[in-house]
Amino acid sequence: PLARGGEEPLRIAVDRLTYWTGVGATPSDTVARLVKQNAEKAAAA
Repeated sequence: PLARGGEEPLRIAVDRLTYWTGVGATPSDTVARLVKQNAEKAAAA
């Protein structure tokens, strides 16, 4: 589904991402791409 209007397109819980990668979880290629895109958009805003 795509976000409409003022809806948030994607929310990443960075604290949880940091925790899980810290205990050895490896994000899939798709998740890694989405995290990178989200970080770039946050830096641009």
